[in-house]
Amino acid sequence: MEIKYQLQPGVDIKKTATATVNWVKVRDKTPELVVEVERLVKMSIEKKAERDRVEKEKREADETNKAAVVKKSTP
Repeated sequence: MEIKYQLQPGVDIKKTATATVNWVKVRDKTPELVVEVERLVKMSIEKKAERDRVEKEKREADETNKAAVVKKSTP
């Protein structure tokens, strides 16, 4: 099952990037800056998705190992 991340349900990354640029009060608010912030937001979301996927795999492996140990130790 693929998990898609967003900041919050219904939040647009491009609008969030634009709002972030406006909030920081940058002097030169260029479209390139908004695109760069948008890229960073997407990269952050992708990294979180990858971390969560790795954690989930570790948990599943631990549960499988625990089940195998219990099965072996039970006479």
